Amino acid sequence: MTKIPYENRIGLAVMDAQTFHNGHAALLEAMKDAVPFQIVALGSTNLHGCLGHPFTFEQRIEMIEKVFGQRTFNFVRLKDIDASADNDDWINYVLQKIADIGLPFPTDYFTGSEIDALWYESAFCKISNETLVKPKDLTLRANRNRPLKTHIDPASDKRTHVLSRGESAIPSGRNIRFLIERRDERWRWFVPPDLEQYIEWNYPPHLRQAIVGQTPPGVHDVPIGTRFRSTTAPAGFQIVLELKDDLQWRPNKPDEKAAYADNRNKGD
Repeated sequence: MTKIPYENRIGLAVMDAQTFHNGHAALLEAMKDAVPFQIVALGSTNLHGCLGHPFTFEQRIEMIEKVFGQRTFNFVRLKDIDASADNDDWINYVLQKIADIGLPFPTDYFTGSEIDALWYESAFCKISNETLVKPKDLTLRANRNRPLKTHIDPASDKRTHVLSRGESAIPSGRNIRFLIERRDERWRWFVPPDLEQYIEWNYPPHLRQAIVGQTPPGVHDVPIGTRFRSTTAPAGFQIVLELKDDLQWRPNKPDEKAAYADNRNKGD
């Protein structure tokens, strides 16, 4: 076997990071500790501001750098290409994008799922059937320092490192987004503390439920586009207000605007 020296090892992690959470942070921390050069490829960069894809490519980089500092990782932009599991189109696309911006060919792949690692077998190493086990009852723990499970190709010394999410209490990114969108404060449990304010101000307001209360929040306390629904509105007068660019709370539907104006003219 040709041994790849530590100084020549290049790590790759591929993720959507929508939203960047403690599971992503644990994986990147593990990669940073294991290899001297790290590449983070961010997927679905053709989508943002919509369900499942709230953040732009640049915002996701900003979140990661708020946690790890600038110039820690080398970032690659990936788009959706509808790759099939029948061939290696996806991994070939990823490696070509890495080469296109002059980054070195990775030797080590880092992932939170052995099933995800199957997409990358041809470029790194085979994931044996014995490693894919039926789940048991697990004591769930959110441990950012749990060890990696490393698979090594005996011929090339290329490696796949798995930080199994099955041993963590961290929900999926989809479920964390669900908590954010319904304004359930428990989403804060699962993201790095440095990102709480960033997410609060940059998560697209049109994807989040209206804030419910007696009076709207201060116009400088929430981002433009935030919606509000009053608990003290008269029966049959449930209008959702939106904070507009002029820092005024206004209804955004024509029929609601008329009802809102009519109600104000009556002195209510």
